[in-house]
This record gives sequence, structure tokens and C-alpha cells, in this order.
Amino acid sequence: MEDSQSSPSRNLVHAGNSTLFILFDLTIEILSKLPVKSFIRLQSVSKLWFSIIRSKDFTDPFLALSRTQPRLLFTFKHFDSRKRFIFSAPEHKTNDKSSRVMARHDMTISGLVYSITSRPLNGFVCFSRGSSIAVCNPTTRHIVELSLMLNTTEETSTHV
Repeated sequence: MEDSQSSPSRNLVHAGNSTLFILFDLTIEILSKLPVKSFIRLQSVSKLWFSIIRSKDFTDPFLALSRTQPRLLFTFKHFDSRKRFIFSAPEHKTNDKSSRVMARHDMTISGLVYSITSRPLNGFVCFSRGSSIAVCNPTTRHIVELSLMLNTTEETSTHV
């Protein structure tokens, strides 16, 4: 069991001569109980946690759960401060017109001079400016800026 690649468990803590082994599945189970937004911070705990959190086997169940519990995503722009606010609310499948929904503030974006080019799609918001595109994931609070190499003679549009 010394080879961590073939072992179902990982060596996490050394305590003198004894070594505490925690099953890999148990580590995943513990991490899966935590809020999704905490994963960004938890990736820096150890290389093992980083690889678990980034693995397809770990993220797929969260994607499946988020598809079964859809959320409505709203974006607002404050014109004076150029800040953008992203809110989300659970999607209710009830016809009760008296039910209320509480929106949650997910993210504030400052200094982003892009305009919104698409409706939120699958939890992502797309912004563009000229030939640059920024994709925002409010769940992880990451914004990725993409620069496109465009042929200036062709007409282009942004699609998510």
C-alpha cells in the first residue's frame, strides 16, 4: 500500500510511528458535504484535496445536483459605479402566485468594462467588448477573459 496511485486510501496525517489512513472515498464524502463556494479555498489545503476537487468524478455529482435544482440568475449594472451585481434565486415549479422567492447576492464585479452579450446560461454569464470575451462563473466567483483572434473582414458575433 505504499504506492498511493494504486491504493484506495491516501496517507493524510503522520503521527509519530503510526500513520492515519483515511479512505479516499471517505475524504470525498467529507468534501461533498461542504458548500460548493468553499472549494476554491479548500484547493489550497493539499495537493490531494486540489486533485480531488478538480477531478471529474468529484464535480460530476455536483453538476447533476445543480441541474435537478435549477436557479434563476439575474445580473444588474449600477451605471454610476460601473459595478455589476449577480443574484440567483431557486426556481419554483409551483403555480402559487402568492409564493415569494428570496434572491441571493452571489457576486459583485467591479471595473469590468464589458457589456453583457448573452442571457445567463448553465450558470455562466458572458460579457464582451470588441474582440474580447469574459466568462463569469458566479458559483466559483471566477472570471476568465478570452481574447479572440478575429479576421477583421469577417462579421462575427458572440454565442454561448
